[in-house]
Amino acid sequence: MQPTVALIGRPDSGIDQVFDAAVGPQVVESRDRLPRRIGALRLPDPPLQRLAEVMGSQSVVQSQLTLWHFPGHGLGLGTDTNPAWLGELRTADVLGFVIHPEAETDVESALRRGVDDLATELALWDLEVLDRAAARAHERATKGPRVDRREAQHTLALVSGVREQLAASAALDLAALTPDDQRALRGFGLFAAKPRALIANVADLDAPAAARSTAGLPACAVVAGETEAEIWSLEPDDAQAFRDDLGLPGAAPDRVGAAVMQAAGLHVFYTANRAAATAWLLPVGGTALEAAATIHSDFAQRFIGADVAPCDEVVASGGLAPLRAAGRLQRVGRDHVLADRDVLQIHFSR
Repeated sequence: MQPTVALIGRPDSGIDQVFDAAVGPQVVESRDRLPRRIGALRLPDPPLQRLAEVMGSQSVVQSQLTLWHFPGHGLGLGTDTNPAWLGELRTADVLGFVIHPEAETDVESALRRGVDDLATELALWDLEVLDRAAARAHERATKGPRVDRREAQHTLALVSGVREQLAASAALDLAALTPDDQRALRGFGLFAAKPRALIANVADLDAPAAARSTAGLPACAVVAGETEAEIWSLEPDDAQAFRDDLGLPGAAPDRVGAAVMQAAGLHVFYTANRAAATAWLLPVGGTALEAAATIHSDFAQRFIGADVAPCDEVVASGGLAPLRAAGRLQRVGRDHVLADRDVLQIHFSR
């Protein structure tokens, strides 16, 4: 699983700066009809490095997200908004709302207003999609083949209910829908149904105060875009000195990655052997069987069981073997729910 994250915002929000701060110089410029910039948002992972050391792994494979945006395109353009751009945005797994609060303002309030404005505009585009879907469902429910009418009536009821909720609040309560209805909605690519991370792009001097005022906001990252985009060109010691001056924790990829992971409801599990120590992404609440499928479909089909232990215990014990010898390596079945940073060793039929 390598989710795609689309950065969106107003034309003056500094999306380019945030993108460059998050992914650095390794950027691909697509040559599609609608050019986009694509980069890998690598998720720094100190526990993975320590796990590789105790397991004697020859290589380390970090988890990452795919970040992209379309230069020259943004919200707030009214009728000038490019329909092709909107169509591409609907394919993203996660939306990154980039907000540039005015200097010396209440940052948290400014961010909330900015998010509400973006969500409202996106909801208007969603309503157009739902109106077309309702018209098609109504046609099938009244004039289509009898065998299709019951399904069309259900689709019409679903779309109408979602439209009513979206028109009233510019938001959707997906938890109130059945899993089948949630799957049906995915086919429409609704913006309101996508996880959202909030990225505050602030000036250097405003960064410490912005970080303090947004500490309680979920799935939120503060980035000093202009400066942090340039830090990549510096030597490590100089880059760290700049980060210390900004008063922001860690590096921009750490903060943006953490916000996206929280928004998307993802966490990490590990596999490790002599060849490689690897970090994998899994939805929170994911099972051992789902983790096996993430690694390879064959592992899921031939799954027998798995050994599981927290990464810090594996590192403290010097590997999986000492834990197994001490009887502290848990053998689990397919329905076992993995915790964040669990180390997984899968057993499967040959």
